Amino acid sequence: MSTLNDSQRQEILDAIKSGQKIAAIKLYREHTGLGLKEAKEFIEELTDQLREENPDAIQSSKAGCSTAMIAFSLLVGMMLHWLQS
Repeated sequence: MSTLNDSQRQEILDAIKSGQKIAAIKLYREHTGLGLKEAKEFIEELTDQLREENPDAIQSSKAGCSTAMIAFSLLVGMMLHWLQS
């Protein structure tokens, strides 16, 4: 991340720490001009490194998927109940 200024570095680190890996890849590409493959590899390596240093520092994006599935299931259940009424 040596080609990035401090603000850009922090922006990417914040995205990684909040579980937004895709956003971090996009930011890295925008700031460096690198391709998708290179940016993805870099962000994955950086994420692994940060996770090794402090496992609790990076939020999991899986929680969002679980919440979405629960909400979807509730919505389908409500629709089925409404249709049967």
